[in-house]
Amino acid sequence: MIKETILLYNPSPEPERKTTDVPLSLLCTSKFLDKEGYKIKIVADNLYDNHIDIIHETAKDSRVLGISSLTGYQILGGLEACRVAKQANKDIKIIWGGYHPSIFPAQTLENPYVDIVVKGKGEKAFYEVIKKLDEGGGFHDMPGIHWKEDGQIFSNPDRPLEKMEGSPHIPYHLVDVEKCLYPSEFGKRTISYVSSYGCPYKCGFCCEVSVYDQRWVGLDAKSVVDDFERLEKEYKVDAIGFYDSLFFTNIKRSKAIFREMLDRGVKVRLGNLDGRSKQLADADDELWELMRETRTYSIFCGAESGDDETLKAMTKEIVVEDNYRFADRCNKYGIKVVFGSMVGLPLANHSIKELT
Repeated sequence: MIKETILLYNPSPEPERKTTDVPLSLLCTSKFLDKEGYKIKIVADNLYDNHIDIIHETAKDSRVLGISSLTGYQILGGLEACRVAKQANKDIKIIWGGYHPSIFPAQTLENPYVDIVVKGKGEKAFYEVIKKLDEGGGFHDMPGIHWKEDGQIFSNPDRPLEKMEGSPHIPYHLVDVEKCLYPSEFGKRTISYVSSYGCPYKCGFCCEVSVYDQRWVGLDAKSVVDDFERLEKEYKVDAIGFYDSLFFTNIKRSKAIFREMLDRGVKVRLGNLDGRSKQLADADDELWELMRETRTYSIFCGAESGDDETLKAMTKEIVVEDNYRFADRCNKYGIKVVFGSMVGLPLANHSIKELT
């Protein structure tokens, strides 16, 4: 086992605003490593006021720096962390993951600071990379891993999307949870959570298609509610904000989660559950009744456009009327709708903008 620290950093997506959220991607990446007793240090701007100094000091005794990044400002923050870490320890291995490196692994590796990229869901893959570094082996037999050797970039085929059953719980204990709770519309002590990965649809604008290739996996209902119960009891959480790309992919699983909450008396309120308008507008009354009984607060839905031709062009597989039908059902059952929309598409004109 690597004795040095596994250093993980979550750059801020908005440098002018302090992060208020839990570094969820890094906690999920730590699942298997934490279970085996690795020493892990997670750094984010809401966890440490002097987070860059913390990176510099921790890197001196770290074997690896892992960075999770979206496209945007997180890249700049991540590269600054790389510079500081290499300055402190020239031998540290730097591994990037997250949506941007997963979409552009070769581009990411072109940066001289970056040694390895983990594409897609990184929980098991990152753990296996660390084990390989432990053993001194190569990465040629590891799906989803891209890396550099002597300046040459190597790429492996994509990794299968493993089932989530049996994986360790999200190790929230690795961070100061009190610094990661936030007030929301649906709770005073809200925390972020993820219960599934991927999406089976093929919306033309969405990075999920590139990263997960229309695949989806979800944690079983009992394990999900075990997590809710633990968050409720250990951290006095009263609300959970979801980061699933499509929570309602499997309606049977969704119903089972709501039933499990009712059977076990779990009171946390759920918000920002991601769903598709057509699927939920067509869903049976049982699902909606269960959401009402569990006090589900809100559903996020990509309406995208008020024009059917635009929706067709982006392969959305819905029509505008589906959004109206979905909103009507939310209104009937007392659930807030959070619609996402897109403007500025190449085929858009003023009238389409007004419709949207």
